Amino acid sequence: MPIITVATWFTLARIALTPFFAFALATHHAEAALILFFIAGITDTIDGLIARQFKQKTEFGALLDALADKLLLTIAYILLAFSPGDMPNPIPVWLAVLVILRDLLILTGGWWLHHSRQLGVTHLPPTRWGKWSTAFQMITVAISLVGNALRFTVPFFSLITYSTLVLTLISGLDYLYRALSLIEEKVSG
Repeated sequence: MPIITVATWFTLARIALTPFFAFALATHHAEAALILFFIAGITDTIDGLIARQFKQKTEFGALLDALADKLLLTIAYILLAFSPGDMPNPIPVWLAVLVILRDLLILTGGWWLHHSRQLGVTHLPPTRWGKWSTAFQMITVAISLVGNALRFTVPFFSLITYSTLVLTLISGLDYLYRALSLIEEKVSG
């Protein structure tokens, strides 16, 4: 199977949209940012469907898909928290910091595990907590963007941000627990 599949092209399209999304957010064009985020979500759905339906799942595609998601989310969290302008639904700075720190810790830990030859670990697959956390992080961005584009304060936005906080913490602790358990198993085994 080729490395670059049809599904991978949709992931690459999502990555290509990210700078335009960032520009729209940075210049406070909430409507354009919302449209680009929606298109990015559609490409994410399509690449997943194609990969599963036509058996185009590749290790490279999975890695690129995760990278595309994290790139889009990181930019969204940074700009919606640290450069909100007069947006009625900014993402709280504390949530942006937590989401980004968690991802950096997972990335650093994953890199270390992968490059620790004596452990023989190639990767730590995502869990349902990680998937739920990412889903709520995306929902938080989407609701922020919708409220900002329509210029109204979303009444339940705090509930969404705290739900995202809890899931981000749980998934971070879950990854840490799994990584430490794997290290202990490899070292003692």
